[in-house]
Amino acid sequence: MSRCNIGVIYINDGSTDKTSQLIKGLKVSEHFEDLHLSSNQGKGNAIRMGLLHAVRSFPSAEFFGYVDSDGAFSLKDISNACKYFMQTSDDVLIGARVQLAGSQVERTPIRHIVGRSIATLLNVLILETTIYDPQSGLKIIRKSDHFQESISNSFATKWFFDCELLLRMNAFGKHEIQTREFALTSWKEVEAGHLKWHHGLHIIKELVSLLVIKLLLRKQFRN
Repeated sequence: MSRCNIGVIYINDGSTDKTSQLIKGLKVSEHFEDLHLSSNQGKGNAIRMGLLHAVRSFPSAEFFGYVDSDGAFSLKDISNACKYFMQTSDDVLIGARVQLAGSQVERTPIRHIVGRSIATLLNVLILETTIYDPQSGLKIIRKSDHFQESISNSFATKWFFDCELLLRMNAFGKHEIQTREFALTSWKEVEAGHLKWHHGLHIIKELVSLLVIKLLLRKQFRN
């Protein structure tokens, strides 16, 4: 990729908003591409299609990643996360939204409490690990056969597709994937991302789905 070692793909998930017009207005070069999906299959599968497109478009790339396009993450954090990941041998790097002294991570108290509760459930019931922010919208993943196999089929979950991806990578790999977190210096809550009380049933449904997926993967790879 000549002097630039980062390629960017803007993804239009197929929704009926103004995303398509926004992407068309962006400057496109050999390192910037756009991907327009014909139908909306949810955020997780839009990201999955973007990752598949990235693997094909940048075959020499050593790692791939994705980040929410709502402006919640700073460009500085994204750049620093990439630089940090290049110095490690880890499989996955997660941009953790940790409210540390001196950071500018802005979360409402209710979202913080709900987020911590969900993260604890995901760690204890699903991932069996201690990841602080498993649902962060900033993740970088090292290229590998089991990563590519993990994104070959559609995700069954919509909200917790990140965890479903980690489950798949652990199941398909020859060893447990090495995950590291990178503390973000800034993050701001976006209005559209606010949780509503009626989302509780959907959260429970997806947690059950993840448990089923986990059990099926274990059964598949034990046989």
